[in-house]
Amino acid sequence: SRIKRDHDVNLELSILYSDPTPRTLLARVRAIASGDTSAAPGDRHRHLVEIASGNDERRTLYCVHGAGGNVLNFRDLALGLSPCWRTVGIQASGVDGVTPPHATVDAMCEAYIAEVLADRPDGPLFLAGYSAGGIIAYEMAVRLAARGRPVAAVVLLDTFHHSIEGRRRTVRE
Repeated sequence: SRIKRDHDVNLELSILYSDPTPRTLLARVRAIASGDTSAAPGDRHRHLVEIASGNDERRTLYCVHGAGGNVLNFRDLALGLSPCWRTVGIQASGVDGVTPPHATVDAMCEAYIAEVLADRPDGPLFLAGYSAGGIIAYEMAVRLAARGRPVAAVVLLDTFHHSIEGRRRTVRE
């Protein structure tokens, strides 16, 4: 909020992954404030935020945001995974304070699927979701499977309350 107030620059919280130090963040803010559009966040992927690079391109875990829309809470998960795993957060439209949010889960799913498939056109997909993001990740997996795209795993993190009657579901249902 201070960056917005002092420099009239909107930044998403996820910018802290690409510019984690005060020096790199300041360089980004100055570039954006001077009109350098190449420095602005949101290059070819509007929703995808690389959290950890990993050293095996076949292993990318796509993590769908929770109710807040941002992906900062996936950092510890990414750090806890093997270094071979690339971890990519999927953040919501609107977290930048400028882009309008998606009106429906359907719109979210289709936008996220398009970007995931552009990022990883071949091979199986690994999806995860935190809280409401688990529901979105599950719906994405169902849609991907219906299109014939292999989904190797769907991980639900704190998605259902313990008091809800357990149900066993698979993407194949």
